[in-house]
Amino acid sequence: MCRFFSGFFFRHELLAKYDYYWRVEPETELSCDIDFDPFQFMKDNGKIYSFVIGITELPGTIKLLWSTIKSFVKTDPDHLVKGNSLGFLSDDQGQTYNGCHFWSNSEIGSLNWLRSQQYLDLFNFLDKEGGFFYERWGDAPVHTIATSLMLKKQEIHFFNQIAYYHPPFMHCLTGEPLKRDLKSHCSEGQNFNWMEWPPQILHLHQLPLPSGYEEELPLVADLADRLVADDELTVAESIAEIDGREQAESMAVEAGSVRGQHSLHEYRNHGPSELRSLRAENVVWKWIVSSMSQSQNSMRKQSFTKGGLRPMRKRDTSI
Repeated sequence: MCRFFSGFFFRHELLAKYDYYWRVEPETELSCDIDFDPFQFMKDNGKIYSFVIGITELPGTIKLLWSTIKSFVKTDPDHLVKGNSLGFLSDDQGQTYNGCHFWSNSEIGSLNWLRSQQYLDLFNFLDKEGGFFYERWGDAPVHTIATSLMLKKQEIHFFNQIAYYHPPFMHCLTGEPLKRDLKSHCSEGQNFNWMEWPPQILHLHQLPLPSGYEEELPLVADLADRLVADDELTVAESIAEIDGREQAESMAVEAGSVRGQHSLHEYRNHGPSELRSLRAENVVWKWIVSSMSQSQNSMRKQSFTKGGLRPMRKRDTSI
C-alpha cells in the first residue's frame, strides 16, 4: 500500500484526465459542511499539496529513509527549490529527520506534480533502495519529504475548514464562527490540532493561524505542565484527564502497565515537541498493536526470523 500510494496510484488510467485528487479512506468521517470547492481553491491559489493533520512517524519504520534522501539530494541537488520547508523536516539543518509529516490519508494534491519528472526521480531512487519492503517506508513521510524539499512553502496549504477523522486522529475546526457556519459536529475532546502539532508548522509554511486558535493554546500549556510536573501521571492518564472522553479514559485503564515504564517523570528532560511526538507515537502504536491478531504477529515474526527478508544495506551518507 505505501509503495502504491507513493509511486503508482497517480499513474492509473482512470486518473489520467484529472488534475487533482482527494484521498478519502475507509472509516473516514467529515464532521462539517464543505461549502467550497477545494480543487478550485488549489488551482486559483497556486497550491500543489494540502493537509489537514500533521503527525510524527514511527522511527523504526524509516531508519534508512533520511540517509537515502540525503544520497538522492547529493546525486540530484537541482531537485531542491529555494524557499523550501527543510526546517519542518529537520531540526539540525538536514543532518537528521525529525519524523514530522503530513498525514497522507487526509491529503489533497496535484496529480500533475506527482507525475512530474522531479517527483518520479525521487520515487524511483527510493524504490531502487527497497525500503518500502524492508522497512515499511510510508507514503506519508515520502510525500511530506518530497513536497517539503521540492515545493515552495506557499505551495503547501493547511485546510482548517475541513473537519476530518480517520482512526485514531481527528481534526476539528478552529474558531467558533467557522464551527457555527459549517455546522461542525466534531468531538472536541478528541481534537488533535493544538495538542499534538504546534502552530510553528503554520508559521513555517507561511500560513495564517486560524481565527480563534488562541483559545485552544492553553490546552497545550496545561498538558506541558502536567508532563513536567507530575511524577505519577502516565501519558494515557494525562490524555484522559485533559480530554475527559470515554475513549481516552478507556486508554488510560488499558495502559495501566505503562506506569513505571512510560511514566511522565521519565520525560522530564524532554522539550514540548519531543513530548508531543512521544505521546503521538504511543497512541499510534497502541492502535496498530490492537488491530493485529496473534496469528498476524506470529506470521510477521516468522517472516523475519527465518530469513525471509534481508536487511537493507547501509550506505555512505556523508555530504
